[in-house]
Order: sequence, then structure tokens, then C-alpha cells
Amino acid sequence: MPKTIYLSTTGLPNAPRTCIMDDNDNYWSEMDNCWTADPKKAALYLDTCDAGHKLRELMMTEVPGKLQTFVVPLTIEIKTAHPISISEIQEWLATHVRFNLGDEEDALMAVIQVDFDKVEQTITE
Repeated sequence: MPKTIYLSTTGLPNAPRTCIMDDNDNYWSEMDNCWTADPKKAALYLDTCDAGHKLRELMMTEVPGKLQTFVVPLTIEIKTAHPISISEIQEWLATHVRFNLGDEEDALMAVIQVDFDKVEQTITE
């Protein structure tokens, strides 16, 4: 079964950064090009979309086999007490949305790639 890897937010509230972690609490290190338990060696991404692209690249190297791609529409409805900007929702989605696909008995891995840079708001009442 491939390891689970995910984006994690770190840093200060006024200067958040995104890192990539695995299910063993290891961090991805760009400098060493490997997983490390040392958080000081973790690659920190300012842009969560950049982190997401690296996450996808790492995930695709974990499982052998043929890559198949499927495209499906995705609608996210959000109810807030105040208006939220596109950039705020892009940041929130990139750091909070998780997809759980399959279980330990599955012999496949799926990567959900959402281009949060292309979020558009529709008019709702």
C-alpha cells in the first residue's frame, strides 16, 4: 500500500507556509530530495498551489503502473457569516480539502488534482 502524503500548514499566522508530510510524520526535503523526520529540513512553500503540484509529483512516484486520467466537475458550496474573497477561498481549499480514496486493501492510488487558481464564483441567492 502506498504511503499517505498530504499538505500541512506551518509557520506564523501572519506568514503561513505549506509543507508536505507523510503518514509517519516525515517531511519532504527539497534540499535532500528525500523524506526526513527533521522539521528544520522541510521544504516550505509560500504558494499552496506550488506545494500541491509537488505533492502530486511525489504521489505519482509512489505507485507503479499505468496512469489513467478522468475529469469530473466539482462544486463546493460554502456558507459564511461574511463575504469571502476568491483568494481567501483558494487558500482555504488548498490547505483544508482532503480526499480519502480506497482503503488499505485497495491495489490502486488516486490523486485528486484541483487547480485552486481557477476557482470561480457563481451567483447564488
